[in-house]
Amino acid sequence: MKKLVIAVMLVLLVGAFAMALDATVTGDATLTWGMDFGNNATGFTNAATATISIPLVAKTSDSKTGDAPAGEITLSDFSASISGSGLAVAAPTITAKLQLSDASYLTIFGAPSYGAGLASDFFTLLNTRDEDTKAADAVSFDLSAYNGGFTFGYDLGMGVLSLSVVSAGNWDSVAAGTDMTTDGKVYVAGADGVDIDADDTATYYGVGASQAFGPWGAGDTIPVGVTYIVVKKPSSGTPANTLNDYAATLGLVLTPMDMLSVTLKANLDASKDVVASVKASVKPMDMLGFWVATDVSMPKGGDLAYDLAGGAKVSLDKLASFGTTLYYAARVLDLQVTTDLLAVENLTFGNVFEAYLGVAPMEYADSVNVAYDLGGIKPYASFTTYVETATTYAVDAGVSFSKVLANTVFTIDYATKDLNADKGDLELSAKVSY
Repeated sequence: MKKLVIAVMLVLLVGAFAMALDATVTGDATLTWGMDFGNNATGFTNAATATISIPLVAKTSDSKTGDAPAGEITLSDFSASISGSGLAVAAPTITAKLQLSDASYLTIFGAPSYGAGLASDFFTLLNTRDEDTKAADAVSFDLSAYNGGFTFGYDLGMGVLSLSVVSAGNWDSVAAGTDMTTDGKVYVAGADGVDIDADDTATYYGVGASQAFGPWGAGDTIPVGVTYIVVKKPSSGTPANTLNDYAATLGLVLTPMDMLSVTLKANLDASKDVVASVKASVKPMDMLGFWVATDVSMPKGGDLAYDLAGGAKVSLDKLASFGTTLYYAARVLDLQVTTDLLAVENLTFGNVFEAYLGVAPMEYADSVNVAYDLGGIKPYASFTTYVETATTYAVDAGVSFSKVLANTVFTIDYATKDLNADKGDLELSAKVSY
């Protein structure tokens, strides 16, 4: 009887504690009927999610420091909560440095980024269609091995001078892993199959009757209807830095006035390859800003390479924005033009145009999207044209109704990735949210 009383008291205490901490409960359920116009397949899907979260420690940050010279450490964005999946703890992001004087510091943790290049390719439409971009970043090299080091910085008043030194590994080595790992789930490739990213390091194996297929890796496509699992490869380990491979970056960021910022960087790696970068940003007024940048690579015993980039953007409060960006490398000029408009109240229009101007014939993509919020009824549509080796059209259009029933959104949606070869899918859904 005493155990029962104690158990009941514990339940009451936990319940009162949860109420005092303001528990958050969310959930939704969706019923969807769809049709593939390509093969006339139809059917229903049911989906639901629900979460409950009780905050124990609200998301916060804290620092400990003192008058220079002193050590300083900052713990950022840490929290703790109890949810349906158990105790969730967000470990803090840690940065630490030695504040040598009011103007100078030396980082202790938060390894510096040995980054080369202030001008880089920027496409959002064409790059998703073509991994082999025509104007790949001309000044870039693998920096993943450089994973530890420090930055010394000095505040000049009108700018900051910094020197970063990093090493390729350290004095110790980490053995390669031996165990393959899986999330224990079995998946089925849908109507479009599954495209595996070019940089995916996992291996996809067919299971059951699908064992006759695969395995699949980076860049492959898993056929429609195939049942598979995802297996992660063991880590490759990290060798000791027996070659004493170091790299350094000398940087200078100048802000002589509010409207102007200039960044200069010089990078040197163990192969004595040098990369120099310059970027200037000017914002003469709130509505207007533009920038230019260049990188020059001077590899030891190799050919000089360079790239150029620049852009401008005009913003008219919340009514409209116009932007353009250019990138030049390897005798190919990339162009991107963006437009966002609030044509009339609740009617939005957007356009993105991208083109390779230095290839013949010119390749380009143009995407137009429009949406109109009628106060509970929201029609929307996007139409994208890709003109590459062939011309393809992608469409996504529909309408949502959010005020027919309380707590419910009804959606009618049609989408196709290639209007010529794919007749597309039609989906009708009802989503109830808590």
